[in-house]
Amino acid sequence: MALKKIEVIDYDKQWQEKFSEIKKCLRKTFPNLPIIHVGSTSIPNLPAKPIIDIDIVIKDINELPKINEKLKTLGYEFLGDLGIIGRYAYSYSNLPLYPHHLYVCLNDGRGYIEHRIFQKYLLKYPYDLDSYVHGQN
Repeated sequence: MALKKIEVIDYDKQWQEKFSEIKKCLRKTFPNLPIIHVGSTSIPNLPAKPIIDIDIVIKDINELPKINEKLKTLGYEFLGDLGIIGRYAYSYSNLPLYPHHLYVCLNDGRGYIEHRIFQKYLLKYPYDLDSYVHGQN
């Protein structure tokens, strides 16, 4: 099996702007749902893969079919939970938006909780960024 090369680049201040552009597109369809920038690109000064991670947060799993239909009309394809219960992934093609990963997450689901713990920790303890980047303890 061939190894896939992963590109990690220095923090780019434009990531927040790119997230805002994607959020603006999603907000038109989901005016009342939280749309959160998560993952490495949401942490100032953290090198990351240049792909924005976005969570749309829901309270009730029964909302998912309706959300899937709306996302489909925007050009997203439902991929399922990919092994993480409570976090549902989507792919897209031919969308004129910055590369991103889109997830719909239950507000009490493992995927969303892990995204937020990671983000909140590194925002609260920015001096740990170097250890995170270089794998030091």
